[in-house]
Amino acid sequence: MLGHELLRSYSGIHDVRVTLRGEPEEYSAANLFTAENTVNGVDVRSPAKLEKIINEFAPEAVINAVGIIKQRDEASSFIPSIEINALFPHKLA
Repeated sequence: MLGHELLRSYSGIHDVRVTLRGEPEEYSAANLFTAENTVNGVDVRSPAKLEKIINEFAPEAVINAVGIIKQRDEASSFIPSIEINALFPHKLA
Protein backbone atom coordinates (compact mmCIF):
# COMPACT_ATOMS: atom_id res chain seq x y z
CA MET A 1 0.00 0.00 0.00
CA LEU A 2 1.01 3.65 0.13
CA GLY A 3 3.10 3.39 3.30
CA HIS A 4 5.25 0.60 1.84
CA GLU A 5 5.95 2.64 -1.27
CA LEU A 6 6.78 5.77 0.71
CA LEU A 7 9.26 3.79 2.82
CA ARG A 8 10.81 2.29 -0.29
CA SER A 9 11.03 5.63 -2.12
CA TYR A 10 12.31 7.84 0.68
CA SER A 11 14.62 5.47 2.59
CA GLY A 12 17.63 6.27 0.43
CA ILE A 13 17.37 10.02 0.96
CA HIS A 14 15.75 10.41 4.40
CA ASP A 15 15.75 8.70 7.77
CA VAL A 16 12.33 7.06 7.46
CA ARG A 17 10.49 5.18 10.17
CA VAL A 18 7.16 3.43 9.93
CA THR A 19 4.60 2.04 12.32
CA LEU A 20 2.81 -1.22 11.63
CA ARG A 21 -0.28 -2.71 13.23
CA GLY A 22 1.00 -6.25 13.40
CA GLU A 23 4.11 -8.03 14.54
CA PRO A 24 7.32 -8.39 12.45
CA GLU A 25 6.65 -11.93 11.22
CA GLU A 26 3.42 -10.76 9.58
CA TYR A 27 5.41 -8.52 7.24
CA SER A 28 8.49 -10.65 6.57
CA ALA A 29 7.45 -11.43 2.98
CA ALA A 30 7.79 -7.74 2.09
CA ASN A 31 11.51 -7.88 2.97
CA LEU A 32 11.31 -4.16 3.69
CA PHE A 33 10.87 -3.67 7.41
CA THR A 34 13.73 -3.85 9.90
CA ALA A 35 14.14 -3.24 13.61
CA GLU A 36 15.80 0.08 12.72
CA ASN A 37 12.99 1.46 10.53
CA THR A 38 9.88 -0.07 12.06
CA VAL A 39 7.83 0.06 15.23
CA ASN A 40 5.44 -2.88 15.32
CA GLY A 41 2.20 -3.46 17.16
CA VAL A 42 0.96 0.13 16.92
CA ASP A 43 -2.72 0.89 17.32
CA VAL A 44 -3.20 4.52 16.28
CA ARG A 45 -6.22 4.64 18.56
CA SER A 46 -3.72 4.59 21.47
CA PRO A 47 -2.49 8.19 21.52
CA ALA A 48 -0.04 7.71 24.40
CA LYS A 49 2.03 5.09 22.56
CA LEU A 50 1.94 7.04 19.32
CA GLU A 51 2.97 10.24 21.06
CA LYS A 52 5.91 8.42 22.68
CA ILE A 53 7.04 7.10 19.29
CA ILE A 54 6.85 10.54 17.69
CA ASN A 55 8.67 12.18 20.60
CA GLU A 56 11.48 9.60 20.51
CA PHE A 57 12.03 9.90 16.76
CA ALA A 58 11.35 13.66 16.54
CA PRO A 59 10.53 13.62 12.82
CA GLU A 60 10.57 16.68 10.60
CA ALA A 61 7.38 15.44 8.95
CA VAL A 62 4.73 12.81 9.57
CA ILE A 63 2.82 11.21 6.71
CA ASN A 64 -0.40 9.48 7.66
CA ALA A 65 -0.75 6.37 5.50
CA VAL A 66 -2.97 4.59 8.03
CA GLY A 67 -6.41 3.55 6.98
CA ILE A 68 -8.94 0.78 6.86
CA ILE A 69 -9.92 0.13 3.28
CA LYS A 70 -13.18 -1.47 2.22
CA GLN A 71 -11.40 -4.60 0.94
CA ARG A 72 -10.26 -5.54 4.47
CA ASP A 73 -12.43 -7.50 6.89
CA GLU A 74 -12.02 -4.74 9.49
CA ALA A 75 -14.02 -2.37 7.28
CA SER A 76 -17.25 -4.04 8.39
CA SER A 77 -16.61 -2.74 11.93
CA PHE A 78 -17.86 0.82 11.70
CA ILE A 79 -16.48 2.26 14.95
CA PRO A 80 -12.80 1.37 14.30
CA SER A 81 -13.15 2.57 10.71
CA ILE A 82 -14.45 5.94 11.88
CA GLU A 83 -11.80 6.20 14.60
CA ILE A 84 -8.93 5.43 12.22
CA ASN A 85 -10.10 6.94 8.94
CA ALA A 86 -11.90 10.03 10.20
CA LEU A 87 -10.89 10.92 13.77
CA PHE A 88 -7.23 9.90 13.77
CA PRO A 89 -6.08 12.44 11.13
CA HIS A 90 -7.52 15.23 13.30
CA LYS A 91 -5.84 13.90 16.44
CA LEU A 92 -2.53 13.52 14.60
CA ALA A 93 -2.69 17.11 13.37
